[in-house]
Amino acid sequence: MIKIKKINNNQVVLNGNTFETFEETRGKREKFWIGGLYSNRKRDFLVKIDRNETSCESFGEVLFSELCKMVNFPCVNYHLVKVENEYGEITDGVACENYNTSDKDMEISGFNLGHTYSFLQYDNQNGKKIDPQNNIDFYLKAIKYLGPDIQEENLTIIRNDMLKLALMDFLTLQGDRHWYNISFSMNCLFGENSLSLTKAYDNGSCFLLNRGIKKIQDYSEQFLRCKNIGNLIEDYTLTKMPLLGISTTTSKLDEEKDGMKVLIGTRSKEDYLNFKKELAHEILTNPEIYNFYIKLKQNLNVKQAVDNLNKKGDIIPECVSNVASIILKSKFSTLDKTIKNLKIENARSTDEISFKI
Repeated sequence: MIKIKKINNNQVVLNGNTFETFEETRGKREKFWIGGLYSNRKRDFLVKIDRNETSCESFGEVLFSELCKMVNFPCVNYHLVKVENEYGEITDGVACENYNTSDKDMEISGFNLGHTYSFLQYDNQNGKKIDPQNNIDFYLKAIKYLGPDIQEENLTIIRNDMLKLALMDFLTLQGDRHWYNISFSMNCLFGENSLSLTKAYDNGSCFLLNRGIKKIQDYSEQFLRCKNIGNLIEDYTLTKMPLLGISTTTSKLDEEKDGMKVLIGTRSKEDYLNFKKELAHEILTNPEIYNFYIKLKQNLNVKQAVDNLNKKGDIIPECVSNVASIILKSKFSTLDKTIKNLKIENARSTDEISFKI
């Protein structure tokens, strides 16, 4: 747990030393950068303040990053913080180092790619518009326009890294991987063939943790006694589907499922099923994604991740641990079933199946 004391609007005390702060305006949460911790840069350390009790996103940030460590997936490392303002009021939050460690690294956001290359949003074969916010093929087309000389092997690496991120998002029920929350980095000295996906960041909306501690406590109690937990969690569709070309809508319906109110996107049911099937197809046909999925099954453990965090002083409530464990287990189960069904479908048309799950 990191303790930060704000002196005024542009200075804080951290570990007994005074540092300058710089406001960050993107996003709904109050944010500021701390500069000068490691260099003369203005952006060394980002602090995000919890809005109120309606969100547990800080727990989501540290839990997601700890799970990523278990499988060596690149993710920004987050820590829980307590921020004391000049009036002595203490607020919870989360902090992380800047993932751009070099002044020579140029960040290219998914948002900028989407706007600059918006003409690529259309499938020329049928004139259908592709959702630019969450589509790996769209990003790869845009990257090709950005760097026409980029090597195919580099594009393959980027594609696989994005698929791994999509898989992590699916298993953790990540609901906020829109095009502001994905970006690419290029080292200016080495040019476009140094382009890579940046570490995963802004991961706090996993495991339904953007819904608040009181809601999570309620989920924890009801999930533990729910008979059809798999079907129930399947109905918690993502608000902004990760990466594989999923159309979404902001309009929602309230439905009663096993005694619980579930928010369901009016268009997202079919999109979600397609997304799950696409992931299953990648696992069956792409050796790197298959191996990564097996690694996830063998190593991801919410209880162990929570224990690791608690030992470091980043204390995670038991209800958060319960909900996250149940969701992760359920998502593995439903994806395994989808993989099995897809293998059966493939077996009807061919005698050869690439991999065994």
